[in-house]
Amino acid sequence: MFPSKIMSDIEKALYQTVVEDICQDFQAVNLLDIGCGNGKLLFYMQRRVPEAFLTGIDLSERCIRQANRYLVRYRHSVDDSKLRFMVGDIVSLPFEDDRFDKVVSTCALHHFPDLTLSFAEIHRVLKTGGKALMYDFRKEASYEDVCQTMREWSANKIRFLRPWLLRKWMREYSDSYVPENLVINLAQYSGFKFHRLTTFFLKQRPVMFKLLLVK
Repeated sequence: MFPSKIMSDIEKALYQTVVEDICQDFQAVNLLDIGCGNGKLLFYMQRRVPEAFLTGIDLSERCIRQANRYLVRYRHSVDDSKLRFMVGDIVSLPFEDDRFDKVVSTCALHHFPDLTLSFAEIHRVLKTGGKALMYDFRKEASYEDVCQTMREWSANKIRFLRPWLLRKWMREYSDSYVPENLVINLAQYSGFKFHRLTTFFLKQRPVMFKLLLVK
């Protein structure tokens, strides 16, 4: 729906904001990004923590092909020995138990086909003491806050779109977002020893949540 340049501006701003948050307390050696899409978040991650081993997984073969194309294109500025992308399903992750120090997920939780199984798989592949950080848009966020944030991130290019079209797009997406009370309930019964759900502010607006899980 949006021109690719506008989406690229929004995507870049979002991923850079999330990476800054992840790296505030980064002691991980092996990190898994679930629902990695085109892999951009991990490219930003490697610039910040070049010593880490980063794995991205996504159910979409098209997205993984794109991520691997980026890996070839930017091979002069990334260490491809510490960065890889693969096709895989969140409900059956192709990794052994206790593999990762940290798991992250950005704007993917509302796509998980079975949230209970997904949380169980995240728990399984994390090492004891490992952390999962999951970011997604709040179903409870106001249209005005999300719309204004996207406008600012796209250098106000979105203002040229018809308001009714933008509202329709946002309504279709928000229908799939997971209510915060359900996220909390899932976290409570997923086997993790600690969980915390907080509001994640973008441009000082409460449009996302951040779920911390500790195994």
